[in-house]
Amino acid sequence: MAIEPLQFSAIIVTYNEGIYLQSCLQSLSFCNQIVVLDLGSTDNTLEIAHRYATEVLTHEKIPIVEKIYPIYRQISKNDWIFVLDPDEVFEPALLPKIIELIARQHNIGEICIPRKNYFRHKPLHGTIWGGIQSVTRLIHKDRVDFPQVVHHGFVLKDGMVRQIIAEPGLYINHYWVEGYTEFIKKHFRYLLHEGEAKYGMGIRFNFLRMLIDTWRALINNLIRSGSWRHGLDEIVLSFLYTFYVFISWVALWKFERSKNIVDVA
Repeated sequence: MAIEPLQFSAIIVTYNEGIYLQSCLQSLSFCNQIVVLDLGSTDNTLEIAHRYATEVLTHEKIPIVEKIYPIYRQISKNDWIFVLDPDEVFEPALLPKIIELIARQHNIGEICIPRKNYFRHKPLHGTIWGGIQSVTRLIHKDRVDFPQVVHHGFVLKDGMVRQIIAEPGLYINHYWVEGYTEFIKKHFRYLLHEGEAKYGMGIRFNFLRMLIDTWRALINNLIRSGSWRHGLDEIVLSFLYTFYVFISWVALWKFERSKNIVDVA
């Protein structure tokens, strides 16, 4: 009995992503279903999407992409879904390794793929975003849950495992942020949900822990990651991330206060 070849879907959520979307979609041309889920773009995103995707859907604008994850299960016609950002470009040479891994192990829920981040068109070496990092970019829709929490992606179901692809020199290129204005807008949007997200994970406000986490963020980004050796942009990003960590704790304090449950200890 012949074994049917493995089929993949790709779902890309967009909002004014015309700069890199074509490269992203072209890199996923091996998928027999490519869905662009647009949140109301006003640039040339939809024109590109109609040219390179198999389906183009629209959805009301949402503040974070995690809120839309649950409908992935409904719109994907394949079990395996690539979940790239619209500014990421997949490396097709990784595909044989992925197929081999899936065929060998039958309880994989998600696969992490190496990724390199770029800031202002330059690869990052230091900061928490520097170097080659593994991120979940392929999921099995029936083996993960979707918690809809900022920065917390997918949750494996019982008995399922996460695997990491490691192939030297092969990775997703992530053209992450074009400049400081975009960086600030993007992270301000995340901050609006950090308080609720931390609280939902069982974290409670503590002044001392806030100071310790903020200090660690600075040391880890500026010193331990070596960003101080890689130019002004990476130094500035280290301080911006440190500020983000501090404000995320403030967001938690405000969220708790709104529920009248602040622990002042």
